[in-house]
Amino acid sequence: MAGSCVRVDPPFVEFSDVKVGKIYKTTVTATNVGKTLKKILIEKPALKLFKFTASSLAKVVAPGLSVSGLLEFTPEEEEEVRDCLLIHIDDVETIKIPLLGFPRACSFIMDSVLDFGCIAASSQVISKHQHITNQGSAPGVFQVEYKGDPSVRLSPCSGVIAAGATQWLKVELCTDRPRQIDEKALLKLQNHAPVVLSIRAEVVDQCLEVFDLQGAPLSCLWFGPVYLGTSCVENVVLRNNSPQACNWVCLLQDTVAGTEVGTDLQKSTDAALLERMERDRPATQDVSRVLVSVPKQGRLGPYGKTTVAVCFSPVCKSTSKEKKRDYSASRQDYCLFLLFESLGSRYGFTHHNGNSSVELAVTGSGLPVSLVPSPSQRFDFLTCVTGQRVDLLCVLQNLCPQLPVNFRFRKLAHFTTRPSTGTIAPGQCQDIVLSFTARQQGSFQVCQKLDVLGHAVRGGNTAEDVIGLELYSFHTITLHLSAVCCSATTHPMPKLNPGITPAVTNPTGSLPHVRSSELARCRGMVHAAVLSADKTQLHEHRREKSQKTEVEEFLAFPNDRATSIRPPAAQRQYRTIFTGVQRYRYVDTNYAFTEEEEEQRQCHRQIYTDFIEQLRQTRLQKIKERQQEKVEDDVEIGIVPSQGLVPPTLRISDLESSEIIETKPKYGYASSAAKRSCPQEMTFINQQVMSAVPSTSQEVADCNRTLTAQELYQVVIGPLSVDFGEVCVQSVCVQKLELINHLSVFVWVQLEVDCSELQGSSPLSHILPPHSLNTVTLTFQSNKLGHFYRPISYSVNQQHPGQILVQAQVVPLALELPTTLLVLRPTHTLLAQSGYRSSVTLRNQCNHAAEFTWRPVVTESGILFSIRPATGTVEPYRELDCEVVWHPSFSSPPEGDFDLCVHEGNTQRLHCVAKFGSTSVLLADKQVTFGSVPLKMPSMRTVVLHNIGKNHAYYQVLDVCPLPGLVVSPSEGVVPSGGQGTLKIDFNPDFVIKFDTRVEIALRNMKSIELRVSGSVEPPSVDISVSHFQFYGVHAGSQRAIPFTLANHSSAAARVTFDMAEHTDFSVNLPQPSARAEKEPGVSVVEVQGNQTVDCSLVFSPTQAASYDFDLPLMVNGVRWPTASPSPFLTPPSSSISSSLSAGSRKHVVKLLPQSVTMVTQRSQRIQAAVLCAPLEMSPTSLEFHVEPLAPQSDAYTKTVELKAVCEESVFWHRSVKKHVNWWFDCRAIAVPTQHRKEGELCMVSPSSGSLGPGQSICLTVSFNPEDITTGSGRVTKLSLPLYLGEEGGEGMGGEEVHQPYRELSITIILQLPCITIHPPQLLLTPVPLGSNASATFTLLALGYPSGTMVSAEVDEVELEDGTKTQPVSIIFPEGNNIPAPNQDQRLPVGIQNQEAKVTSLICSVSFCSAIPLSLCTTITFTDHLHNRFKVKLLAIADNCLLTVWPYMALNRSRQQIVLKTGATAVEAILQSYHTPSPASGPTSSSSSSFEHNSSTNKNSASGSFPDSDSVSGQASRNTDTSPNRDSPTNLGAPEFPSANSEEGLYYQNVLSAMERWFSLFGWPSGPHPISVPHTLRRVVSKILMNHSTGRTFRVSQNKDSRSVVDMLHHLTGKQIPGIPLCQTFSTDIDQRTNQLLQQHEAMLTFLRVQGACLCHIRPEYLLDMQEFKHWCSLQSNEEECGLNYSSVDYESLSKRSWTDVLLQIYKVLVLCRVSESGLKPTLNHDNVDGILPVSSQPLASNIYSSCELQLLSWLNMHYQGMRKTVWGTGGVPSTRWIVNFDLDLTDGLVLAALLAAYCPYLICSHFRRMYTTTSSLEQILHNNIIVTQALTALFLNLDVQPTDLSDPNPVQMLMLCVHLYERLPQYLPLHIITLSGGLHSIFSKQVHLKNPSSKPIKYQVLLLGENAHLFSLPDGSTVTIPPKASTELTVQFSCSTMLPMEAVLLLISSSPFSLYGTTLTFNLKTHVTHITPTNTVKCNSPCYQLKVIQVPLTNPFNKEAKFRVVLVESPFNPLEPEKKDSLVQQASSKAK
Repeated sequence: MAGSCVRVDPPFVEFSDVKVGKIYKTTVTATNVGKTLKKILIEKPALKLFKFTASSLAKVVAPGLSVSGLLEFTPEEEEEVRDCLLIHIDDVETIKIPLLGFPRACSFIMDSVLDFGCIAASSQVISKHQHITNQGSAPGVFQVEYKGDPSVRLSPCSGVIAAGATQWLKVELCTDRPRQIDEKALLKLQNHAPVVLSIRAEVVDQCLEVFDLQGAPLSCLWFGPVYLGTSCVENVVLRNNSPQACNWVCLLQDTVAGTEVGTDLQKSTDAALLERMERDRPATQDVSRVLVSVPKQGRLGPYGKTTVAVCFSPVCKSTSKEKKRDYSASRQDYCLFLLFESLGSRYGFTHHNGNSSVELAVTGSGLPVSLVPSPSQRFDFLTCVTGQRVDLLCVLQNLCPQLPVNFRFRKLAHFTTRPSTGTIAPGQCQDIVLSFTARQQGSFQVCQKLDVLGHAVRGGNTAEDVIGLELYSFHTITLHLSAVCCSATTHPMPKLNPGITPAVTNPTGSLPHVRSSELARCRGMVHAAVLSADKTQLHEHRREKSQKTEVEEFLAFPNDRATSIRPPAAQRQYRTIFTGVQRYRYVDTNYAFTEEEEEQRQCHRQIYTDFIEQLRQTRLQKIKERQQEKVEDDVEIGIVPSQGLVPPTLRISDLESSEIIETKPKYGYASSAAKRSCPQEMTFINQQVMSAVPSTSQEVADCNRTLTAQELYQVVIGPLSVDFGEVCVQSVCVQKLELINHLSVFVWVQLEVDCSELQGSSPLSHILPPHSLNTVTLTFQSNKLGHFYRPISYSVNQQHPGQILVQAQVVPLALELPTTLLVLRPTHTLLAQSGYRSSVTLRNQCNHAAEFTWRPVVTESGILFSIRPATGTVEPYRELDCEVVWHPSFSSPPEGDFDLCVHEGNTQRLHCVAKFGSTSVLLADKQVTFGSVPLKMPSMRTVVLHNIGKNHAYYQVLDVCPLPGLVVSPSEGVVPSGGQGTLKIDFNPDFVIKFDTRVEIALRNMKSIELRVSGSVEPPSVDISVSHFQFYGVHAGSQRAIPFTLANHSSAAARVTFDMAEHTDFSVNLPQPSARAEKEPGVSVVEVQGNQTVDCSLVFSPTQAASYDFDLPLMVNGVRWPTASPSPFLTPPSSSISSSLSAGSRKHVVKLLPQSVTMVTQRSQRIQAAVLCAPLEMSPTSLEFHVEPLAPQSDAYTKTVELKAVCEESVFWHRSVKKHVNWWFDCRAIAVPTQHRKEGELCMVSPSSGSLGPGQSICLTVSFNPEDITTGSGRVTKLSLPLYLGEEGGEGMGGEEVHQPYRELSITIILQLPCITIHPPQLLLTPVPLGSNASATFTLLALGYPSGTMVSAEVDEVELEDGTKTQPVSIIFPEGNNIPAPNQDQRLPVGIQNQEAKVTSLICSVSFCSAIPLSLCTTITFTDHLHNRFKVKLLAIADNCLLTVWPYMALNRSRQQIVLKTGATAVEAILQSYHTPSPASGPTSSSSSSFEHNSSTNKNSASGSFPDSDSVSGQASRNTDTSPNRDSPTNLGAPEFPSANSEEGLYYQNVLSAMERWFSLFGWPSGPHPISVPHTLRRVVSKILMNHSTGRTFRVSQNKDSRSVVDMLHHLTGKQIPGIPLCQTFSTDIDQRTNQLLQQHEAMLTFLRVQGACLCHIRPEYLLDMQEFKHWCSLQSNEEECGLNYSSVDYESLSKRSWTDVLLQIYKVLVLCRVSESGLKPTLNHDNVDGILPVSSQPLASNIYSSCELQLLSWLNMHYQGMRKTVWGTGGVPSTRWIVNFDLDLTDGLVLAALLAAYCPYLICSHFRRMYTTTSSLEQILHNNIIVTQALTALFLNLDVQPTDLSDPNPVQMLMLCVHLYERLPQYLPLHIITLSGGLHSIFSKQVHLKNPSSKPIKYQVLLLGENAHLFSLPDGSTVTIPPKASTELTVQFSCSTMLPMEAVLLLISSSPFSLYGTTLTFNLKTHVTHITPTNTVKCNSPCYQLKVIQVPLTNPFNKEAKFRVVLVESPFNPLEPEKKDSLVQQASSKAK
């Protein structure tokens, strides 16, 4: 209760918006409002941030008083602080005062609902703003999250609102369609709970409705029948049923479905079309005159309405001439549609829909007037006189059964009708009386017009004047009336006066003019005057005479004298009654013309007549001239109009000074179709001359006009919705916006672009001239991902606004993979080294080029997949194929991953899986027997694996070391399909054992096989015949040898090593130098075969006095002969072998041999030797005599040798008893061949014997007679004179029984005859094209010639087959042919020793050039002045075949190209040099012209007798002008294969690979057999006759494969090679086997040369295997002949190059020759042969190509030119090219694709359409070649050619491919058509009968190709086997689901590699629907002009989306009738097409 007596102010303390560091103060007061004293105590706050200071110390407060204090607040952090201030009252009650401290913070306030209300769907973007107010003291952040309807956009999406500020959130709504919008947007506000903004709107249609006058909805306005030419008006009410005002316009739609304009619907369709064709007029007419609405435009307020008058005025289509001829025009029915459209939707950015506009159907019929008069339209009245009336009856009949006829006769003089007007009811008649009242005489031919009256629009039928109808004549019927009123039928009688009483006015009476011939008629009138004068004959002659005159005669009565005086008529006379005498008459000259006057009068009249006639003729002449000018102007006389005329310059002032024309736009009642079309007369504006703002006065005036709704509708701006689709980030996308002005005035269109994404669009302001069209380029570029949705505002004449919606989906750059799992399967046609191959397609659906990179995902097991191209670029909206290759092996992982990384785009992973195919591998021998194996010596055996399956096999040896010392290699490998693999088993045993083990060979995807290996290890048993070698009394410097024999008593070979390295005075002489394997000095090795003996000798050559006593250092099989143990080879314990074997293995059986291994010789061979001091010294020890026969000489040659005894202090004299030494020479022991010496001794020594004491010496004379030396070229005679010590004939000084030579005097006699040495000894020139020069330079080394000696050279002429001779070789001495003086500084070629200074060199150059094919092997002969002849062999080839001159192209690939050169008589394709090499990275097209046929005849000519001549130097074969230098100084004259790291070597390797592929696939009779050149071909094969019926094909003697190069030739030629037996067994003796092989190869080369091969440089020994070649080389070294030294030749290079040339020539003469011109003609099926390279009949049209190769080029050109437009006509036709080579022109793959398309057009859509026709990068070239490779593989035509081989083609490889296609592709042309027929929705089936006439089975792979091939099926599978001499049936089915005829191609390709190869069979499959069985019948009955909806159920039988269309067939009969179905099918098929 105390608290109620104390009031605290304030009750709570709040510090708002505080800042850190500032002090905030407030006063707190506590007042005692009670009646008693109160004790008030204020307690300080607990927080230090608050500080309270009391103002007084009083604690007891009286009533009405207060206590106060100051509260201070000092914030330290930006955080909310809460505390309380406690006030204690009387210690009983406590009042808590809250203390609050709030930092600066934001405080948002906003509405949560934004309601647009009810708005119209006007296709515009409307916006509203929602405020967000920050009432706080600090800025706040807001964020908008909205993922709803994209038509609702909120901006900005985030931001910061300052304190006290308001942010307006803009909400844009696109009113493109009616709907109910209730979207939620989440607004996240700082320091505020999230607010959900509800956006509501009701979008309703901008709906126009049409009602009749009674208010009922109106959809069809029925006018009914109306006469043609009349009008009918109906009023309708147009209402705007929307909350928004709109401008509307009425359009007449004359092109919509259901429109009928003037067609008689009562007739059949055929009759209506026939009538239209007969009239020969267009089917449509201007319907704007038929239907008119008033008003045509207007404005309606919200829910407003207006009345529109619709006037229907059918117009007769007949011409005026037809109306005159035919009164009954045809009926015209009209069905038109009026569209009332709102301009609000029209000028939005979406198209109008059915709700924003209303369509009113207007129907009516125009009937012709059927008013028929009867009996006809011509009425003839009877003849009457004036005043009479004649009547006729006319019946008018109204034949129209629907409408009455209002008629009216027009008034006509003399004729009347009764009734003249009236109405005739439908189908009734009306009688009309036609009257003729003659009021004057004459004949009347008149037309009576009968008008048919009707109501029509007043004022000329214009839209503005349709305010009422008036009655007028719209049809006229003409009646032809004829009548005659004749007054001459009642002539008036003259009234004559009788003469007494004047009864008439004149004396004679009335009408007294009576002719003389009418005298009798006057008797009754005046009888008294006439009497009987007419009967009087007295004066008859006068009357007759008067009748003959030409003048007119009348009677002269008695009382007519008064009339006789008057101007008479010249042609009138009067005669008397009785006598007929001419009455006298008086002519008064005052009144009558004289004759002159009358003549003058007639002359004047004639003048006027002539003048008028002249004017008429002048006028007619001018008209004729004008017509002639018009005719002559139409003739083209070559004058260009306006040529040379310069228009005057137009100035702005001229335009402004001109009068401004107020042009009112002319627009008629144009239809919507005409308005939207762009007709021919539209003017397209040039952007360069377009005006952006009005410049002229006329433009300013027009552009300031306010357009009406009708005018605005004729300004078309579209499309109103521009959708860029998916656009990549930062890419530029362009769309066209059309501006069309249909008005006749200028229009100004301005666009407003306010977003950065469209800033590149320009220009934005356009002045559209009248009737013009212009385009605006909208450029879009964005860097933000997501949906772009933005309207663009525009205005027309700055008054009429509109919007265009621009939308796009900005996506990141991405590439599409068709699949993420790629399965690679084996391909039977690919060789093993090609691996598993497949391809993956990268699709770029974006508008920007995408750069990609493939990154392999490397795992622990590794990855053996590769992909190319690894990087590249995919063009926009294009595809790029990448090739994936798996390199298989046994242990290679079958799975791998690649990441496709798109630069600045997405990343995808491709998973690759390799699937193995089944195969079958057999061992040639299941057991390998080593037999007796020598201990500690390596032994080797081979095992052959044969693969007889379709797929390649991959193996692994599970245990490569099953026994100690036994190694199987390789551990992994591949056995190609149809080929073999070799395993090598090496065994180097360390123990004596017997073994029988099994080696398990695991095969991938196949059961493993086992190989049994057995044998035994035998120790060596070696015996040396001499046990003790003793050398006693051997003087220092002498030599002594002790022979011995080395015998091997074991059956195994033994290797014996003598190591004399420590005893250099001893050496071992072995019998065979080739058996020595001296790896270091003093070591000699000999291999002794089992049970063989070798003769050897131990030679002791001491150099100083010494003694030796040691054992012979000997090692047997690598083990040194022990001195302590007698048995060095001991058998190890069994435990050691057991431990070396695998534990638990039962496959290894090892039997230990416990006996010891000993040698026959139980003790070591001891060597003991003692060396004596030398008593004599001989100086010199060798003599050399040079004999020059041409120089003057003495009788004998002598030289001196000194013998000197040692001094007395020597040890020799101290031990010797004698004091002298006896010596003697044995001249009879000279070892010189007998043919080189005469009888007697050759050399003489004087003295020949003697003795010398200590220190004594003697000079000996050595001489010989030069005549004893026979003459010869460069003969060298070597002699050896032995010097013996002791008495001649007695014992030696050492006591030997046989004298041993003490010393030997070496004598060399050199017969220095003049000679010339040629280096190199042979010349091998590179094969060159025809007409090309091959040159080489060699050196002549002259010895013994005086300076200036002349040397001549000659070459034999070559005799051709026709008997003529030619000389293709020319020899030139560049420095002259005189031998120069010797030069000490002269450098000689390598290998020539300059022993004398007299050797000189002479340079000679040889050139070879031939214009005809020539294979030349000749001899160049050099002759000196003594007629000595020195010869060198020359081998040269000139040919015009690519397979021969390919080495020349390899050398000059970068410096020469094939071009076409036009000559005098022919066009030649030649190879010539060019200066600028073309890049090899892209396809180039050589400039070319047509070249002609080449008929090549090869000439094999050999001049000289050198059939087996050696090959000559490859270095000398290089053309110095065109060939690069080679850095190989040791290069000899043999063919060689360059190293692979050079460009030339790479070219050679490509040629070798191409050759291996072709011969592996097609070179063998039993199917594909993989070969390796040269290893497979040079192997030694022995054949054994075999029985083919058993099926065993592997029975051979050595390597279990009997196929050799002879089998290849027999298969390719079909006959046996002469000189080679059918079954040949080669000897095991190497010498005999070598001779057999040489004979075989010689026969083969001879056969090929006869066929035309250029192989003069290939010798038979070049084709030998390594062992036989080495043996042949050893035989050659023993013969003394001057030839090539093959010891330095690289055997592998020689063999590879030789076999390469042989195989290429085999292909040339046996395969290439199959290409003929006859095979080219049947393929000429194309009409477009422009640009085809013609093939001439003249020979030698090319120096590089043969006739067959030219045929191939022409074949390629023909099909490329004929198919390039057919294949790529839709995607850009590739440029025209002439193919003149087989590499560069085929690089991009287009030529091969066109070739395949010519024979296989069913591959065009599936393969070739995807190719790049213009390649700009390497990956595009690879893409094309991948497609070509896929097509070849699909057709089983691939020669293991890879896409990279086509991208960087080798001409030889491409030539082989073209030949292969030339032979095989004609088989792919369909020869027969198989038609499958049946009913619709049924399965067609047909059987193809296949018959095999051969005795072997044929297996075919069946393929269905073509665009519709997926609709066909093979129920029996895709393979078919035809048994021998039997037939089979192949079933083809087709599931018919459409009436369109389908086509496919059935291919049967032989697939078995080991069975009989069958010809490819090709059939065309076509379908035909013979009958239709309806699935359902839909009946419909509907009144005319009323829409009836028919629901037809459709079922999709396919597994994917299918498009359909409805074909309506008008049939006069029931289609369900059976007899009518065929015609229905035909009609439906024709309609469907």
